[in-house]
Amino acid sequence: MLWNDSLGFRLSNPDFNKIEVINPARALELYGYSVDTEIIGMGDRFKVAGILDKASKKVKISNEFGLDMQRFTLAHELGHVVLHPHLDRLHRDVPLEKSLLDKDPVEREANRFAAYVLMPEILLREEFEKIFGLAPFSLNEKTAYALCVCGLDDVQKKLRLKCPRSLTLYLAKATNYNFKNFTSLKDRFGVSAIAMAIRLEELKLVA
Repeated sequence: MLWNDSLGFRLSNPDFNKIEVINPARALELYGYSVDTEIIGMGDRFKVAGILDKASKKVKISNEFGLDMQRFTLAHELGHVVLHPHLDRLHRDVPLEKSLLDKDPVEREANRFAAYVLMPEILLREEFEKIFGLAPFSLNEKTAYALCVCGLDDVQKKLRLKCPRSLTLYLAKATNYNFKNFTSLKDRFGVSAIAMAIRLEELKLVA
C-alpha cells in the first residue's frame, strides 16, 4: 500500500511504480495539512473514520479501521479540501447499519473523488487488462477455466450470491488467473474489495 512514510506505512510492491504516486497523505501535506492516526471513537449509529479540521489544518484518521479504509478516508478528506473549501470542519462516518448509509451529496462527492484519485481510469484499465486481457471481461467456459475452477457451472454456483456484483468482487480479490499468480487489484491499489468492484462496474471493465 502507498502511504505517507511518517505514518509508518510502506509500499507493499515496489514494482507498481505508477501506482506509487497515488498518495493522498502526500497530497494533503501539499495543501498544508498534517495527518495523524488515532482512536477517534464512535456515536450511537456511526463510527468516525476521519476528521478534517480546516482551521487547524489537521486531518485525523481512525486507526480502528484497516489500511484500505484509512487510505480511502484520506482520499475522501482530500476531496473535501479540493471540492468544498467553504466548509470548515468535516468528518467521514461509517454507518453501523447499511440502512444508515450517508445520502449527503457533499459526502457522496468526496467518496466519488476518492475513487477517482485512488483508482484512475487509465491506470486501472491498464492493470486490469494485464491480468484478465482486453476489457470487458465476461464469464464463459474459457474465462471460467482460467479462473481455476473446474467448469462454468461451478463458477456460477460460487458467484450466485445475494449481491449482484458478485463477479466484480471475485475479480477484485482474485490472485490467480490462467494459472498465473499475482497481487489482487484491490491490493495493488490499496483499496477494499467493494471499492474496487464498484469502480470496475463504473468503468464497464466487466460485462
